Amino acid sequence: MAKAKGKLETKVSSPFMAGLRELPGSKVFKHSDGSMIGMVDASLTWREKTLWMEFKAYLLDDVIESLLDSEDLLAMHLIGLARKDAETQAQLALDLDSTSVCFYVIWVKQTCVVVLRPSTMECVKVRATTDAVALVKRWMMNWVVQLHPPSL
Repeated sequence: MAKAKGKLETKVSSPFMAGLRELPGSKVFKHSDGSMIGMVDASLTWREKTLWMEFKAYLLDDVIESLLDSEDLLAMHLIGLARKDAETQAQLALDLDSTSVCFYVIWVKQTCVVVLRPSTMECVKVRATTDAVALVKRWMMNWVVQLHPPSL
């Protein structure tokens, strides 16, 4: 079974969260799994909108390399890995995305970063953490001016 790598996850998510904190007036929180089993990893609140985020980091061996060319197949595969890693957490991420908005931010080691909505399976693959930060910031800015969350 593929398993998210905890130390790798922390190493890649820390610069991501730091980048989001550059959004003026934003509040970015890292949540502790110790107090609530299954809690998603982080949240970003900006201008009365809250985005929940679950971080995963996988070594390339965990992801079939041929899937990297198809965002749809990659999204299905990565959600499957996330469910195997933490079923309760995966269900909470899906529930949060159905009632509010929750993204998976998934690093595929030295290859790409995937931002994924579990309720719609909509995903965007970018090259680097800085690109993922820019994508999420732009998405939040669009959400603030719209009544409903925009597409990725």
